[in-house]
Amino acid sequence: MVTKFNPYHVLHGPEGGQFTSGDGDATLDSTRSQVVLMAAQDTAKKLGFDPNKIAVNEGEHPFALNGKNYQAAGLAYLDGPKAGTIELFPRQIGTGATPAITAHEIMHQKFRAYLDDYRTQREGAIKDVDIKMRGNGMLDEAGARRYPLYQEHTRITDDLHQMMRDDGVSSYSRDWWNAQEAGKATLNQAIHETLAEIGALQQTTTLANMTHIARAAPNEEGQAFLYVKPLSQQWKDLYASVNSNWQAKHNVP
Repeated sequence: MVTKFNPYHVLHGPEGGQFTSGDGDATLDSTRSQVVLMAAQDTAKKLGFDPNKIAVNEGEHPFALNGKNYQAAGLAYLDGPKAGTIELFPRQIGTGATPAITAHEIMHQKFRAYLDDYRTQREGAIKDVDIKMRGNGMLDEAGARRYPLYQEHTRITDDLHQMMRDDGVSSYSRDWWNAQEAGKATLNQAIHETLAEIGALQQTTTLANMTHIARAAPNEEGQAFLYVKPLSQQWKDLYASVNSNWQAKHNVP
């Protein structure tokens, strides 16, 4: 039996794989694919993503997560011949869900570009003999001017353990942090999913109204209780940094 409830999943191959999202169980008619594509392309334009890089697939894409089976509603291709593109599955997209699903997949593409740029600047900073890197990874003033994205990312993620405790902004993204903690997912996968969920949620709410399903630091008995808290400044800053980097690269106003 296939379970469906808005999952956002990552399938990793040797070079990074595809990010997928799933939602609903809509019936496909002769016009639905076109309606989904038009809505997705409209969302893409608003988010500064090339609408021509979005396509629809009238088939299905099953996947499993934590022992549950799902049908994907969208794929974000990060590598291979389709790298940089998004594929949507109208059969799995409920009424009105296209903007959120599209935004989720677009954020995966934006974060991939951000990570590529961060790694390039990090490599440059490490090799640069004219600047100084502190023990916490932060650069001196000269280094910060030469490698601003690296400096910003290092500042934002200085307390990475707190970001991990904050978990995700939905039960699904938090599942990825649980998987990461269990060694079944990578840190980047969990961050990818949290940012993508923020992107999806921003289609219907604001950053100020978003919350985390967070974990308190373990007590003496090793228990870490869950609680709800506003979206942390670290996650807001990282989300903003990813979008700003994309806007600068693609001349998005």
